[in-house]
Amino acid sequence: MKIQRNSVTEPIVLVPGSNATQYRFDPLIRDINKREKTPHSLLRVLVHKNYTISYSGAIKKGERQPFIVIAFEDNKDGFKNIKKQAIWLKYALKYISQQYEFRKISLIGHSNGGLIITYALEHNLTSHYLTVQKVMTIAAPYNLNDSSVRSETELLENLIANRKYGSVKNLV
Repeated sequence: MKIQRNSVTEPIVLVPGSNATQYRFDPLIRDINKREKTPHSLLRVLVHKNYTISYSGAIKKGERQPFIVIAFEDNKDGFKNIKKQAIWLKYALKYISQQYEFRKISLIGHSNGGLIITYALEHNLTSHYLTVQKVMTIAAPYNLNDSSVRSETELLENLIANRKYGSVKNLV
């Protein structure tokens, strides 16, 4: 279901890692906003286990690049949970994009937030209604806690098997 409206709003969506909340990126956003003539809006989203969403903040009407932080009530480690969080991310993005009428986003994931974003993208969890402009993962443990460079965890095997883009370069 693609949103057919023309929108100038292209949010930067930030997804924190395990055990982090919707406030994880506050210091970063504060630093960025100190340098801007017009500060970016901030919408903090929390997706609950029962698919309800709570949020604080708002996106100013007509703003081009607001920040949206999407966190999860169940924010624990593990491949099973990352798969659930990817589905919750899809749900939250669909809901928010309809509320605020945007069609394009950029994604930044820190730690397991990068895994959640990657899993969602490689399993077509966002492409039906949004266009992803850019993706950045920071310190994403694609092989989870396995320190061996020769073995692949179940998560890494899954991402490789479902790889659609070949490299992040093709996403940007």
